[in-house]
Amino acid sequence: MIDHSHHTGAGTLPENAAGRPTTHLSQVVANLTRLLDYEHRLLAANEYDKLDSVVADKHRIMNQLVALTPGQGQRSGQGMGQTASGLLEAELGGLKSKLERNMKALKIRSGAISELAGTIEDAMRSAQSDGTYGPNGF
Repeated sequence: MIDHSHHTGAGTLPENAAGRPTTHLSQVVANLTRLLDYEHRLLAANEYDKLDSVVADKHRIMNQLVALTPGQGQRSGQGMGQTASGLLEAELGGLKSKLERNMKALKIRSGAISELAGTIEDAMRSAQSDGTYGPNGF
């Protein structure tokens, strides 16, 4: 995993709202939150060449998150206090909005690339049909 904390201005992981050290699940959520913020900054700065490492790290962290969340048969928050469960739900809601934000940015970029590709294809077709370029290449 690439350490993205220096990109986010983050140091140590925060304590939870009660001032107690975070749980492993909270640490994973915090890591994913920082990574999504870093990804968003890369998208905003058009630094797409750096996204490959972010995608790999995001998959790894998402797998950790899935492994740490309660199974299908368990109720959400079972085995933890109601306050901790509520905090976790809020953190996960924040992750969802960050994922949606980044997905929207990627869709905008993808749409722009598709539009540009269409314009280039149209120009090539037009150039071929008006006799500018013949079968011999000139």
